[in-house]
Amino acid sequence: MTFVPIPPIMQRSQSRWRSTGAGPVLAALALPLVLLGTLSAAHAHHQTDAGPSAQQFAQTAPPGTAPAQGPATGTGTGTGTGTGTGTASDTTPAAGTDAPASRGPSTNPAGQSGGPGPSAESAVKPRSARARAAAARSSETLAAQRVFQILAAEIAAQRGQIGTAAATWLALARETRDPKAAQRATELALTDRSGGRAIEAAEFWLELEPEAPMPTIALETLWLSNGQLQRAEPLITRQLALARKNEQLAERYGPLTRNLLRAPDRTAAMALLDRVSVVDLDEPAARIARATLAHAAGNQGRAAAEIRSAAALRPGSEEVALTAATVLPVDAPGRQEAIGLLKTFVDARPKAPRARFALARLYAIDGHLDAALAQLNRTLADEPEDPSTLFAAAHLAAELKRPAEAEQLMRRWVDLPGEAGPERNPGWMFLARMAEDQGQPEQSLRWLEQINEGEEQLEALVHQPIDPL
Repeated sequence: MTFVPIPPIMQRSQSRWRSTGAGPVLAALALPLVLLGTLSAAHAHHQTDAGPSAQQFAQTAPPGTAPAQGPATGTGTGTGTGTGTGTASDTTPAAGTDAPASRGPSTNPAGQSGGPGPSAESAVKPRSARARAAAARSSETLAAQRVFQILAAEIAAQRGQIGTAAATWLALARETRDPKAAQRATELALTDRSGGRAIEAAEFWLELEPEAPMPTIALETLWLSNGQLQRAEPLITRQLALARKNEQLAERYGPLTRNLLRAPDRTAAMALLDRVSVVDLDEPAARIARATLAHAAGNQGRAAAEIRSAAALRPGSEEVALTAATVLPVDAPGRQEAIGLLKTFVDARPKAPRARFALARLYAIDGHLDAALAQLNRTLADEPEDPSTLFAAAHLAAELKRPAEAEQLMRRWVDLPGEAGPERNPGWMFLARMAEDQGQPEQSLRWLEQINEGEEQLEALVHQPIDPL
């Protein structure tokens, strides 16, 4: 059975049912029950009561009946001992009566002028009630159909028929024009790795929410990943214009760079970035993005020129220094330039673990292992449980022939909080080899015995002594 992530709209209902032990059946029902109101509301503005309104009926008298407005002459029934005639609007008691004439029901033959006849309100009520009942039944039928569609789609998804589920959700989104249904269709299509259907759903999602960031980012990513750069360019241009207006260019260029790196043709992606960023050349984030794309496209000279421009625009920037460590040429002059940028930054901001780690890597590549280990130890002083730094420092200490320091660092790594398992095996193997190199076979065996699963298990078994035949 294929696992499909439960959409966020279900999570509150699911957490409530999980606490009562209601099980997966109620959890599967959560989505239709929660979405039903939303999807029904999306169609509500299309539904109208059948038949004219009460006011319309009131304005048109039944055939053969005089209009209800205005004075009319008729026969009234008094409450006293006599009868009299007068106008309907007359409030004076008629002659021969000893009490005011009652305004009770009056009769008026068809075709004759006289009293008001049946009231418009009483004539409308039966027909309006029937119309409302019919509309209610229609709404209930529509709601039931949608519940069935949603249930069928989610059950199909849990059974591995994710493409069918995505198609059903997209059809439901088109019917209701509800953005949540379009979002669910996009999520399912992505789970199914169906690029075409995902693009179709995301396009419709963006049509329903043209200003929302989530469908914009989803569609941009899909278009660029599938090489549809021409379709993506107007969307990217619009988003950059909005970021420029809101002074958020630095935040926008980061995700854009990651999306452009997914494009199959890096050279075409670089050309697209050149076009959309031409007005942002005084923005360091734009220069960093251009340097990263140029490096990915294999244009090392262009990458170096762009990162130097970024460094001139923002001296002492960590992002500039880290990018320089990646994109500058790997030859000695390039490394020295990157080392200089990183050292300037860490000297100004000592608590900079990412920059120190990058500086240590460059020192190690340059052969300065002592300087590299010093940078890692400085990082561990601020973040003593950083796993990457501990692991790298242990290996550097071993390279520098400092076994006691290497063992101490690796033991800290394997003792880090967290679930023990195969991910700890490299540490046990490292400690076993260190003990073996130090002539401590029994200690080495104790470390190897910690490995009882994973890829390193076979190697650990081979190193253990075998009883003679």
